[in-house]
Amino acid sequence: MWLKTRQRLLLVKSFETYRSAYQRTGAPYLGINVATLALLLGRAEECDREARAICDKLGAKATSDLDSWDRATLAEAFLCIGDESSALEWYELAAVLALNRPQEIAVMRRQARLIYEQRGKDSSALQGALPTPKVIAF
Repeated sequence: MWLKTRQRLLLVKSFETYRSAYQRTGAPYLGINVATLALLLGRAEECDREARAICDKLGAKATSDLDSWDRATLAEAFLCIGDESSALEWYELAAVLALNRPQEIAVMRRQARLIYEQRGKDSSALQGALPTPKVIAF
């Protein structure tokens, strides 16, 4: 709802919901949502702390043990802490596994663009790592 309305209270509610679920489960995909939402709320210190925890947790695993979402989560964590080059590498590795699932890549791209937008940066570098498929009409 926040993406559609940009009402801050909806963003806060989303943040609180994800934080509660993350505290209960420790699931990395919930944790990265906590980090990203903290960034969007202007809570840089909390964003950094949560993103680094995700980097530690997923970064300790072998790349071959990470599925596309794990890789995208790690990429988003690197983007949250400001390590764009590592983020792009991980997004590329995520896209390789999701190559035949363009909707997954679109979700990864949307999340990354939110972070770029929040930081006031150009997101064009994403095109190489998370390419948009060509559409053909006939």
